[in-house]
Amino acid sequence: MPKINLQAGEQKTIQTPAKYLSILSSTLSFTVEANEFGALIGEAGRQFELDGVTQVVFANDKAGQPIEIEFEVSPIKVYSSGKGAVTVVNDVVVQRINESIQVEAQATVEDGKMTIRDGSVALALDDVAVPANGAVKVMDANAGLLGRKVTLVNISQGYAKLRVGFDNTVSASKGLPLFGGVDSPASMQLNYTGAVFVYNDSDAPATIALSEVRR
Repeated sequence: MPKINLQAGEQKTIQTPAKYLSILSSTLSFTVEANEFGALIGEAGRQFELDGVTQVVFANDKAGQPIEIEFEVSPIKVYSSGKGAVTVVNDVVVQRINESIQVEAQATVEDGKMTIRDGSVALALDDVAVPANGAVKVMDANAGLLGRKVTLVNISQGYAKLRVGFDNTVSASKGLPLFGGVDSPASMQLNYTGAVFVYNDSDAPATIALSEVRR
């Protein structure tokens, strides 16, 4: 995902060709500005729906404090599913558990501490070229996996209108949009073990970066 650093008082223009802008992480709050809506607070966990807004400005108004921001521009709305962390300062003593607890996990216990071993393997794959006005299979099917998460990132030179589908009928009017390019990468994650196809509805070749997490 794109990351930027803003020094105190610095502003940077962010291209937003897709509809949704998500702030994945931020060391401090900052402002998100555009002529269409003025200035809003940007911070981790916020998502902006940008109908017709093609660029915004990230501004650091914190005196003497740099800010590191990780963000994502996507054509689809992405929901968070409770990734927050809880910190307990004092020791916790559990005297009784009234409800039964079922746990399915691989774990090791050392010195009274349990570490989860999920057995996942992360793979960074070679970039795939997608010809102009053509489709390619960017990921083979692998039904033998217990689970697979595929990440696709549009890193084309210039702006490319890509469609993501699950068979060779993907086209300019069929499939999930993945519009963007190397200056404003659009990304998508799929929990899917089947084959993945990409169609390039542009007059220039496009490039897809891929990664895979499998169990």
